[in-house]
Amino acid sequence: MGDPTQANVRVRLLRAAAWAAIVAAVSGARSGDVGAGPPADPGCEVVGVADLPPELAEASGVARDPRRGDLLWIHDDEGEAFALVAVDTAGNALGRAPVGEIGLRDPEDLALGRCGEAWCLYLGDIGDNPGVRDEVRVHRLPLPGVPPGEADGW
Repeated sequence: MGDPTQANVRVRLLRAAAWAAIVAAVSGARSGDVGAGPPADPGCEVVGVADLPPELAEASGVARDPRRGDLLWIHDDEGEAFALVAVDTAGNALGRAPVGEIGLRDPEDLALGRCGEAWCLYLGDIGDNPGVRDEVRVHRLPLPGVPPGEADGW
């Protein structure tokens, strides 16, 4: 296996690279043309936006959809069938977008950014509470379709 100290340094560097990719994605989302960017900033004051449904008790990442100002994409880091969940700012679950089999271990963060002319979500599979991972990953996902504005019966 090698020196455990070197392995810990490698994991820290990989985590730093993953965070850098997420920061770059978010920065890119803010530096585009005004007409092509996300909706106007709702303000800088700190406010509670939504109470999440109980099914998202282990929510780990959230990103605001650039096409609809009241739509948030959230993921839960628990469960077997990983999906992004669309939630409006009133806390209503509007739908699920399954991610599919991409080898996720412990997804912990979500960011919005450009991928070419389109918008994508960047999912940080960076969790490692026991400190045993030797690599972390950032996955680029296409932005799911916008769900209708009503809850799907959660």
